[in-house]
Amino acid sequence: MFKRIQDSIIFRIGTMMSLLIALALSSMISSFLISEMADNDAAAVNLSGSLRMQSYKMLNNLVIQSSDSNKLEVFLISLEKFERSLNSPTLKLEVYKSSESEISNQYEKVKKLWNDRFKPALIKLEEGALDSKDSQIIANEFVEQVDLLVSYYQSEAERKIRLLRLIQVIALFSTFVLVYFALTSLRRTVEFPLHELTQSARKISGGDFTAQVNVKNSDELGILADTINKMSGALSQMYGKLEKRVEEKTFELQRSRNALEFLLNASKEITAKKSEEMDFELWTDHLSKITQLKSIDLCLTTADGTQPFLHVLTDLECHNPECKPVNCATCLEGAPFTGELPVISFQLKKNDINYGVLTCTLQPNEKLELWQEQILESFSDLVALSLSFKNQADQERRMALMTERTTIARELHDSLAQALSYLKIQVTRLKRAVAKDGQEMIVAEVIEELQEGLNSAYRQLRELLTTFRLQLSGVGLQSALDETVEQFKEQRPEFTIKLQYKVSNVPFTPNEEIHLLQLVREATQNAIHHSQGNQVTIEFKQGEQKDVELSIIDNGIGIPESPEKVNHYGLAIMQERGRNLNGSLKIQRLNQGTGVFFKFLPSYLRS
Repeated sequence: MFKRIQDSIIFRIGTMMSLLIALALSSMISSFLISEMADNDAAAVNLSGSLRMQSYKMLNNLVIQSSDSNKLEVFLISLEKFERSLNSPTLKLEVYKSSESEISNQYEKVKKLWNDRFKPALIKLEEGALDSKDSQIIANEFVEQVDLLVSYYQSEAERKIRLLRLIQVIALFSTFVLVYFALTSLRRTVEFPLHELTQSARKISGGDFTAQVNVKNSDELGILADTINKMSGALSQMYGKLEKRVEEKTFELQRSRNALEFLLNASKEITAKKSEEMDFELWTDHLSKITQLKSIDLCLTTADGTQPFLHVLTDLECHNPECKPVNCATCLEGAPFTGELPVISFQLKKNDINYGVLTCTLQPNEKLELWQEQILESFSDLVALSLSFKNQADQERRMALMTERTTIARELHDSLAQALSYLKIQVTRLKRAVAKDGQEMIVAEVIEELQEGLNSAYRQLRELLTTFRLQLSGVGLQSALDETVEQFKEQRPEFTIKLQYKVSNVPFTPNEEIHLLQLVREATQNAIHHSQGNQVTIEFKQGEQKDVELSIIDNGIGIPESPEKVNHYGLAIMQERGRNLNGSLKIQRLNQGTGVFFKFLPSYLRS
């Protein structure tokens, strides 16, 4: 019962209301019963009090009207009236209500005194057998007993009034106590919890989902408070998750915006600049910041290269295990790596041409996410596109140069070559004509020198035409050198020409390829025609400072001390070509043969 009152506000309020109603009902019923019991008290007091008056009246009537003719009739009427009052149901009812009490004893005593003494005294007085003084004494005695009976009736009535007052006071005090207890209980268990619930509801409606209701009751409000706390916690958790998701989406959008801006700027620079003008180190560092990847390596190679001509690192150390033994084939071919750290590679391919590789070395327990992979792949495509544009532009420049040189060769063939052929024929005729005169030896010597000069000029012209007609295929300088060596071998089978090409990883411009090829042809022709040897070694290699070193060495008699004669004016042309490439050309006489040494820095490094 007590637990049910403690666990239920409705049952508690119902119990309090029931107690108030029961108290009110008991108070009203008690008042009603007491008032019902005191209903005849006033009449009994009044009627008992009238017995005194009637007693003195009968005595007075007997004494005063002693000579009256109707004295007996009046006496009998008074006597009947007195006995009727004495035997009245009102007095008997009070006696019945108060049986075995002082009232009933006194009533019986009064009644006995009436029947035994006072009534007989009155009868004797009426008959004249009793003196008035004696009757007065009996009457006084009888009235004293009646007065005592009246006082008893009055005391009984006052007792009932006091009892009614006591019941009312107890009911009023009990009502006050019960109301105070009810109000205190309602204030503690209803008002305060409702106030807490209202405040928390307002905070929750204002967006403060951390508000908690501090109500520990086990009743309905306690259950409601616990439910609101759980709801608030769930809403707070849900709101936190939503905020976190919004932050994540915002971060992803910002990250995507940065990535798109980075790729857009890179594509703009690709379209606006040449590949050799692009700062790949800056773009790779920016790519590392965008993707939040620490170690990114960019290796750029030529179409035929096996090693990168440019290696950009975003980390201080290359973590790729394949780079340490200088084995680039595995990396460029996109084969999986076998190092301690995982390495992800993206080949720079465009139109089936591999321009290098972009590698990303992940840290321990690091995983490459999809958005990072997409950015790396897009950047790899952009770099490959840039190098493809460069390759295409270089090929277009090669074609333009070849077209121009073909035009020059055709013009030389149509003009200077025909003129020299005509002069050669005229010298032959002159030689035959002069043979008839007397100064044959002098004329013959002059004519011989003239013929030798013409032959040399004609040979140089043919070589020049061959040089101008030289074609560079789209593959690059190495293939053009191979073709040139094959041509020399067909012309002079007795010569051994060796080509050692070790700069396949260097991206030469078309202009550099043309000048280098012409340098090789000029130096090789000089060695074939003037060295009197049987072997020429052509070597391309890259020095410690990344500069390109070219050497053409023969095993002939060596270059003379003063080679600036008419037959060796090609050396000046070679010097001019060296200056065009911003390089240094040296021609040295060796222990056996002659060496032509040329060194220059390619344009991609100068930029």
